Amino acid sequence: MTEPTQQPNTSNPNEMTLNIRTANRDRKAEIAVDPTVTVSEILEAAMQNWALPTDYDYVVRSDRLGTQLRPSATLIGSGVREGDILEIQPIADAGSPVVRRRVLLWLDPVGASPWA
Repeated sequence: MTEPTQQPNTSNPNEMTLNIRTANRDRKAEIAVDPTVTVSEILEAAMQNWALPTDYDYVVRSDRLGTQLRPSATLIGSGVREGDILEIQPIADAGSPVVRRRVLLWLDPVGASPWA
């Protein structure tokens, strides 16, 4: 299967048009950004504009590349191309001590759990 050909963004040669969305796809946007913007800057803007919950950590995943993008990398350095879809995914850190303690307290509100 061949990859669809993307037309270059001719409105501003220093910008690329991308589609970003949340993992559950309830929020989507088409944005024009400088290719030298970092992945973390895209993530911060999305979190702010969409008022995403701040009690989660998030990662950005390239739909075309099938990989998670490094927050410190630029879009162009990550291999992101014009028309790509970037997906913002929450990280469920169920193994962290804080979350584990909350789960244990929920299971045993008295706090007499031998696992604590």
